[in-house]
Amino acid sequence: MEWTSTFNWSLNRNKVLDLGSAPFFFPEFSDNGSLLTINPLIVKEGEPLGTFYGWVFDGIVQKGEDLTKIPVPGFGSYANGAVHEGDPKYKEKEGAVDGKVDNGDKVVLGSTQPDFIFGFNNTVALKNWDLSVFLQGSYGNELYNAAANKAELTTLVYNAPANIKDRWTPEHPSNTVPRTISASNFYMDSRYIEDASYIKLRSLTLGYTVPLQKITKTKSSVRLFFSAQNLFTITKYSGYDPEASRNGSNEQSGLLQGVDFGAYPASKSYSFGFEINL
Repeated sequence: MEWTSTFNWSLNRNKVLDLGSAPFFFPEFSDNGSLLTINPLIVKEGEPLGTFYGWVFDGIVQKGEDLTKIPVPGFGSYANGAVHEGDPKYKEKEGAVDGKVDNGDKVVLGSTQPDFIFGFNNTVALKNWDLSVFLQGSYGNELYNAAANKAELTTLVYNAPANIKDRWTPEHPSNTVPRTISASNFYMDSRYIEDASYIKLRSLTLGYTVPLQKITKTKSSVRLFFSAQNLFTITKYSGYDPEASRNGSNEQSGLLQGVDFGAYPASKSYSFGFEINL
């Protein structure tokens, strides 16, 4: 038996050093259903490209809480200056506690840049059989699940995700999904920045070689093989594919990656074939 293994590992580090007159800016999204105008990414001096920036989710306002002690968001359905039982809470930025939640309370939530990526290839040959398995992965990167964010908006006219059944009600005091209201109380915050680390079985090939010496009197042979791609993915990401990147705006921009706005996942594929060696 022959067994050959190869492993590769790589990393990339970058940091914005100088933006000129402004210390930061937000890459522009086009208006896409009034969701992606809530920009999840920032280009900021001292931070890497692909930095997520937003509010930190702090649970749900529960029955009996002192509403006067809860920071009031100054946006969206909170514009009337009040919070209610069942509304989401957001943390104030350390050193900026003023009883209100605004853009000054946004913090770095993660990065599209992985700590490292890797690949692991194994090839095994035993008599006439051969097997090749390639695993590939990424570790330490985050992804903004914009599709989940928009799907939870109860103001839209399409089917809602199953976790809406776990929304806050007086009888079911959830601490993860806010109450249902006629306006939107789902905003881009740390709930939707997810760990997108993964390991994928990128490819698998199994082959069998049939020697033809007895028939052709030469060293010719026929190799029959079965091959498959993207057989499985191990990940904590709740969306379809942790490699997804579709922002609904400038898909080619290097500043707008790491947004999953309903990207089509990598599909599985299977193939059979043969090789003739004369």
